Amino acid sequence: MFEKSSQLGDKNIKIICTHNPYFNNENVIIFGFPFNVKNRAISKDELDNVKGYFLQFIIKDSTIEIISDIASLYRFYYMEIGNTIYFSNDFMTLFNILPKNKRTLNSFELEYWYRNRYTTGGDTICKEIKKVKPAHIYTFTDNNIYEQLYYKDFKNVPNRKQHIADVLEDLRDTVSIIKEMPQKKILLFSGGADSTLLVKMLQEQNVDFIPVFGKLIPTNSMNYDDILKIKYSSKILGIEPLEIEVDINENISSDIIDIMFLDRNITQIFFKMAEKIKEQFGDDVILLNGQASDSIFNFGPTSKNIGNFFIRHILFKPFNVMSFLFLEVIKLARKKYNVCRNVRTEDEYTTTFFDVVSYMPIFDKSVSLGYYNKIKELIISIKNIIKNKYALLMYLKIYGFMQGSDDYVNVQCCEYNNLKSLFLFATPKIIYSTVQNTDYNYEILHPKSVVYGILSKTYNYTMPNIKKEKNYVKISKSNEKYVDYEEKIYKYFYEKMSSLEFSKKIL
Repeated sequence: MFEKSSQLGDKNIKIICTHNPYFNNENVIIFGFPFNVKNRAISKDELDNVKGYFLQFIIKDSTIEIISDIASLYRFYYMEIGNTIYFSNDFMTLFNILPKNKRTLNSFELEYWYRNRYTTGGDTICKEIKKVKPAHIYTFTDNNIYEQLYYKDFKNVPNRKQHIADVLEDLRDTVSIIKEMPQKKILLFSGGADSTLLVKMLQEQNVDFIPVFGKLIPTNSMNYDDILKIKYSSKILGIEPLEIEVDINENISSDIIDIMFLDRNITQIFFKMAEKIKEQFGDDVILLNGQASDSIFNFGPTSKNIGNFFIRHILFKPFNVMSFLFLEVIKLARKKYNVCRNVRTEDEYTTTFFDVVSYMPIFDKSVSLGYYNKIKELIISIKNIIKNKYALLMYLKIYGFMQGSDDYVNVQCCEYNNLKSLFLFATPKIIYSTVQNTDYNYEILHPKSVVYGILSKTYNYTMPNIKKEKNYVKISKSNEKYVDYEEKIYKYFYEKMSSLEFSKKIL
C-alpha cells in the first residue's frame, strides 16, 4: 500500500494506491511500468515514445498534473468529497470512502457494463468516481480540472510496406530494451501469430526467456485446440513451453473479485497463472505478452474463417450491399441477432462501433434510444478533437474495448502478485502507424497482415494450420462450452455488483 498527502490551495490531496510506485520523489510519482523510462519524470514532449503502462503525478504548489499512458492500461480513479480530492488505482477504495448517501448510480455505465463487460474510459458505475482517461493530461487546480487529449489525429493513407517497417522497427527496439532488463522474462505463449512473432524476435536478439502456457484442468473444448497448437508450433520454433495447470473449479478470492468486478473476465486463469509463476520464479519477473494486437491491428476478430470474414466486412464496409446480406446469413445461424439491423448513417456506425456486438457495428433494436444517445454525446466530444475517421475509430477502441477486461486483467494479475506485465504491441508508434498506414479493405481478407507479413518477409515463417494436419483429432475431457465457463465465472461479478449499496438501489 502506498499513500501520499498534499495540499492544493485550500484543498487536501490524498493518493492511495495498492502498489508501490515505479518512481517516486518529492514532487513526482509514477505508477505502473513505463519500461523505457528510468528514475525520472516523463515530459510531455516524449509521450509519443514512452512504452509501457503508467500514470504520472507531478505535484506543484498551485497545480497537480496527471498524465496517463496512450491506452490508460494503468487505470486510476478520482473523486472529490468536500475539500478533499482522492486518487486511487482501486475503485473499491474510493467507493468505501464515499458515504452511502453520496453514492449516485450511473445507470448508463451500469447498462454498458452489462452489455460489454466493462465501463467506458472516463466514468464508472458511480457518478462521483471518475476514471483518468486514456492519452490525457489533467491539470487540477484548487477550483477546476482541465483536460487535454494528447492522442494524435493522423490521416489514413494506406501503405502496407511502411506499416510493416514501422512495427518491425518498434518491436525490435522493445526487444533490445527487454534484453538489457535484469528481471527474468516469461513469455505468455499461445501458439498464435502474435506470440509466435515475439518468439522469433526474442530469438533474433538472443534474449533468454521462458515460454509458458496455461492448461485448464479439466481440459475442455476451450483449451484443447490451444494445447495442440502450442505443442505443434513449439517443435517448429525450437522451444519447450512450460505448462502451468489451472484448476478452473477453484473458487476466486474476494480480493480478486473486488479488483476485477467492473471488468467481467475469466479472471481465474490469469491470476492463478501469475500466482504460480511467482511461486516458481519469484517476484523479479516480467510477463511478456502479445495482448491488444487484435484490437490495434483489426479492431476485432482476426481468425481466417468465413464467420469472421463476414464480421470484418460489416466492420470495414458497413454500408456495402454485401454487408446487409452477410448480416442476414449471420441471423440465420445465430437467432440472437434477429433484433439487430445494419447501420444506416455514420452516427449509427460510430455509436454501434463503440457499443460493439460481437465486434459488429450493428444497430440493436432492443436497446433504448436513450442509451445510444448517451454514447453519441460521448463520441461528439471526442469528434470535436479527432477529425480523421480511422484515428477516431482507433481512439474509440482505446476508450472502450481496450479499457476493458482483456487488457486490464493482464496488468492486474501481475500487479497483485508484485510482477510486471509488458505489452509489446500497445505502444504509441505501433498504434499511430496502424492508423496512418493500414489498408482496411485489404484487412477484410488478410486480417492482421502486418504480423503475418513480418513473419513471412523477415523470418520466412508460415503459421501452421493444425486442423489440416493428418493426425489432428479433437478430444476433450469435458463438453463444457466456452460460454458456459464464462457464465460460471461471471456469477461472482454479478453478485458483487448487486451487493453494492447506493443512495438508489441497483435493479
